[in-house]
Amino acid sequence: TTTTAGSGSGSSVAASSAAAASRKRLLQRQKNREAVRNCRKRKREKYQKLEEEVAYLRQYNKQLESQLNKGRDGRDREVARKAELKGMQELLDQDSAETEMKKRLNSYKEMYSDFGRERGSAITYHMSKLKSLLVPNTVSKMTIWSLQQDDEFYDEKKNQKTFGGGIWNMLTSELQLTDEQKKTLLGMRHGVRAQRRNVAECLRILRELESRVSGNFDSMSKQMDEVMSTITPAQQARFLLWIEKNKACTFMLNNMWNPVQNETDASVGTGTSEDELDDSASTMGMSVASEVSSKVQSVLSSGGVAKARATTSSSATSSPAAAVPVKLEPQAK
Repeated sequence: TTTTAGSGSGSSVAASSAAAASRKRLLQRQKNREAVRNCRKRKREKYQKLEEEVAYLRQYNKQLESQLNKGRDGRDREVARKAELKGMQELLDQDSAETEMKKRLNSYKEMYSDFGRERGSAITYHMSKLKSLLVPNTVSKMTIWSLQQDDEFYDEKKNQKTFGGGIWNMLTSELQLTDEQKKTLLGMRHGVRAQRRNVAECLRILRELESRVSGNFDSMSKQMDEVMSTITPAQQARFLLWIEKNKACTFMLNNMWNPVQNETDASVGTGTSEDELDDSASTMGMSVASEVSSKVQSVLSSGGVAKARATTSSSATSSPAAAVPVKLEPQAK
């Protein structure tokens, strides 16, 4: 009996030790699995961070390349523009035929004027890029679309019975959404619909802007053609060369033009920056000259000679070019 009791006690201890060892091994396995999961999670996070850093550096590198190319293109473009003007001067010196001068002027207009083919292509390109930046990407489209549907779209039982599933059923299953998460997401439908209307309104405004810019472009072209048709091709070339040689004078005209335009903008409640109003010497240039002339005439007629002189004096004082005497170079005859 004692032997039997001893053997029973021994087997019980052995069984207890085996169970403890099994539990220990199980806990160790769970710890190992948890450690592996954490390790994989850290690796995924590190890999994702590296991917984001690579994407950022690639984008930054593209921006630097773009800036470098723009600088080169700008220098090359300016060299080519001055070569065109030099060619006009040579045609004037040689008293060439009017057809040759017209050809040179048309080429210059298409490349360097603010209503030429080159400017029109740039406007079209940037409008297209702006539109592509306003349109949501695939992730945003899917998010907005999936949360703006009617109530039937979110009826999982009906979807399963009627269609054998459905996009909403697939999403909830793939993401393993809880009932609380589904309820929260469905509560966002009103805001999502409002955001879609915002996107649509932005695109509508962009279409309107595109139409207005196109209309302004055509109007500018017609206005300039009408102005230039009153003078000969040789006179047009002399005008361009005069602007190129007398940049100090055109700079002063810009300074006279900007304050007048700013007053006009304030009266109609719109703001226009100086950069938007300045005319480059690389354009046909008549827009600044004609507008400044009309504004100066308005000042003379409304305020008298004394007022006009006072206005000119104050503009000259505030202008950086005021300290430099303006020398108008004579045009070659």
